[in-house]
Amino acid sequence: MRLAEIPIEQLSFSAYRLAVEGDTARKVPCDFLSLAHWYEAERFRAFEMALFQEVLMSPSIREARKLGQKNRKYWRGDWLAVQVRALACGMVYAARCDALSERWAGNAQDLARMLGSLEFPERLALAAASEFTRQRQGKRIAFLGAPGAPAEVVGRRVNLVHKKAEGAWQLAHWLGRHASWIIHDWAVKNFIPITYFGEEQGRISTSLLSKFPEESDLVIIFEMRKSKCGAGSVHCGTGGRGT
Repeated sequence: MRLAEIPIEQLSFSAYRLAVEGDTARKVPCDFLSLAHWYEAERFRAFEMALFQEVLMSPSIREARKLGQKNRKYWRGDWLAVQVRALACGMVYAARCDALSERWAGNAQDLARMLGSLEFPERLALAAASEFTRQRQGKRIAFLGAPGAPAEVVGRRVNLVHKKAEGAWQLAHWLGRHASWIIHDWAVKNFIPITYFGEEQGRISTSLLSKFPEESDLVIIFEMRKSKCGAGSVHCGTGGRGT
């Protein structure tokens, strides 16, 4: 069976990397057995990692849903407000792992019908499908130098990017040395799809920087510059195809 022919309820996929206690490198992406597993697991990821992991291990969609409903009191408090965006983000990850199929190129109505066998409520499926059509077009944006910049400067810049893109963008995350895991974790929390590039602990070199346009549409660099009085200040620069 070709990948493009896998029924949507059987399509598994990989997504973001989460921190594991004692493992700062975050080597292994999370795997989801289906979009339904993603949806149920995301109810718990922010605050109840044990339940999150338990949903991931559920052998079937039915069991995953049963576990999710059984533990409603442990859902993230804003779940009703973010569930559409959460499902749409999962659709982006699923589509990447289903690259041989054209079914993800349809309009919102077609996509909502495709989700029918997953038995999501009709309104949720259509709203998520509409959001997915925005997110799949989002620019891939990379950040460099964030670990060396003040948190408030980084926060303002990321929030500005998010606002300008109206939430429809994707994070191109550098895995090498000085990786911006704070921005990465913010993206996971806010359902920004993430792509990874570079080698863990890899160094940023001139030759590597020339390859950034292949992985991202826009690069935002936090650069330390000296003022006239000799004190350091942070400068945000941009580069890439998006400029």
